[in-house]
Amino acid sequence: MHRKIGVALIVFGATMLIWISFAPQQKEKLTDIEPKHYSVEKKKTANWLPYLGTVLVAGGLVLTIVGKK
Repeated sequence: MHRKIGVALIVFGATMLIWISFAPQQKEKLTDIEPKHYSVEKKKTANWLPYLGTVLVAGGLVLTIVGKK
């Protein structure tokens, strides 16, 4: 069980190290006039700290090594 969680943490941490931020697009309705509908697409950037990915990879390695014993 610890090995599976460790591998998941390693994968998630490595992904966080590769992609430091992501920007999902979101449609926002401006107005709804009968013949036409106006909307705007906005990008909201979500950033996370790079050392968090390093901590997750290290924790995953520890869990993987402990899970083998």
